[in-house]
Amino acid sequence: MSATAVTKLAKPPMRKLFYNEAKKQLAGATIFSFSVVGAWKFFVTDPKKEKFAEFYANYDPEAEYKRLKACGVYKSIPNDD
Repeated sequence: MSATAVTKLAKPPMRKLFYNEAKKQLAGATIFSFSVVGAWKFFVTDPKKEKFAEFYANYDPEAEYKRLKACGVYKSIPNDD
């Protein structure tokens, strides 16, 4: 074996090892959380807002009140039938 064929191994980084790993983990967690928030907004919140807007565009609270009153849901209000 010749002397040029043997190389030294690099020393492992022992200083600030936890700090450097924590930085990587924090960056990954931040990116992951922002992507989950974005996906939740686009796939859950926005469709829900559209459904609520569509529902309340055609909603008549007075007609709903009369329907519930006629069904007898409101026990303390006498039925006008």
